[in-house]
Amino acid sequence: MKNDIMRKRIFVLCFAFAVGMTIAACGKGDIGGDTQSVSENSVTNEQEENNRITTEELPDSEKLARKMEDAKDGGAGSTDDGTNGDDVKDSDTPVGQSSNASDTDNLIKKGLWWAIGDDTDAYYEFRAGGIGAVTYQDIGSGVGFSYDISGDQIIFHFGDPENNTPVKVEMVDEDNRIVTFDGDIPEKWTYIGDMTLDDFHFYSNTELIEMARAYHKAVYCEETEYANAEIDENGSIVIQLYDFVDDHISTTAWYIVDRFVPVGVDGSGREVDLTEYSR
Repeated sequence: MKNDIMRKRIFVLCFAFAVGMTIAACGKGDIGGDTQSVSENSVTNEQEENNRITTEELPDSEKLARKMEDAKDGGAGSTDDGTNGDDVKDSDTPVGQSSNASDTDNLIKKGLWWAIGDDTDAYYEFRAGGIGAVTYQDIGSGVGFSYDISGDQIIFHFGDPENNTPVKVEMVDEDNRIVTFDGDIPEKWTYIGDMTLDDFHFYSNTELIEMARAYHKAVYCEETEYANAEIDENGSIVIQLYDFVDDHISTTAWYIVDRFVPVGVDGSGREVDLTEYSR
């Protein structure tokens, strides 16, 4: 009897163990299947999201970045005109030079330029055929020259065709340039107009000094032995009439006048007109 009971208990335990193992195995299989399904769905969703991003409209900055990336290292990205980058040929024009003669001529337009610098006050005339002339404000005369244009430089030939004086020209705007002679302080050049020195009239410093002396003698009945003229920051001519008294300078009068129309003021601010004292 006891043996029968023992056999039944062993049978029940074995049966229960077998059922538990079966259930455990089935449950493990279900969990693994769900994990694999979630993983596959994540990859699929990520791929779909990437595809959506590449096909949607991109911001302009991002488009430009991609376009620049395509063009790196000679890449054949598409150009703005729709052609392939490989179809675009390199220009035969060297860097820094223009293939159009008129573009090169725009470096310095034909006509008259006013040059102002620390030690410069002059008028440059450029004519067709590579010739020109310069006249200096202080003395009212100058010299002729020929010239060539090379890149951003003017090569002046003053007096002798073999005399080469290169100057660098920086374009500020249509009518203004910064011109630097080798080793010198830059000068500001302003375009006066399409004219020649013969068409252009100004009073030189020498002329204005003589006019100021004549005016001073006529108005104050006194003469001075010495005079000097300088340009101020406004482009006006400042004239000093003076003498030496006991080894020091004794200024008689100051006149500040315009170089084109010789009117202005004296040292006390009174208006003066030197026009009628021109010879």
